Amino acid sequence: MFTILFKDRIFLFLSLLLFLSGCGFWENFTTYFNLYYNADDLFEKAEEQILEQKKDLFSTEPPAISGNAASDLQKVIEKCSNILQFSPNSAYVDDALMMLGKSFYYQKSYLKSKRKFEELISTQPESGYLLEANLWIGKCEMRLNNYP
Repeated sequence: MFTILFKDRIFLFLSLLLFLSGCGFWENFTTYFNLYYNADDLFEKAEEQILEQKKDLFSTEPPAISGNAASDLQKVIEKCSNILQFSPNSAYVDDALMMLGKSFYYQKSYLKSKRKFEELISTQPESGYLLEANLWIGKCEMRLNNYP
C-alpha cells in the first residue's frame, strides 16, 4: 500500500515538474529531435570530408569541396535556418549560427559567413563559441582581403 502511494506521488511530482519547466523544455526537445540532430550529423560528415583532404602545411588555398559534401552543407544551411526561424528561443541557436557560418565559409561565401559569426557574437554573449567565432571572422577577413 505504501509503495502504491509512493509511486503515485512520484508520478504526480514528475508530471508537475515537466509542466512547470514550461515550453522551454519542450521547445528544446522538439528542436533537437526535429532539426538539430540531423543538421549536426550532416555537418560533421561534410566537415570530415573537407578536412581529410591532404594539403601543404602552409597552404592558404581553401579546401576543395566534393559534390556530396556540398549537398550536405546545403541541407545543413536549410536546417539551421529553420532552427533560427522557428525556434529562436531554443538552446541550439548558437550551435546553429556556428554551423551556418562554417557552412557558408566552406562554400566560399565569406561575407555571409562573417555575418553569421558576427550575429553569433552580438546575439549570444554567453555562448561558448565566442573565441571560435572571432577566429572564423579572422579567416573570413583574410579570404576577403580585408587587412586593417
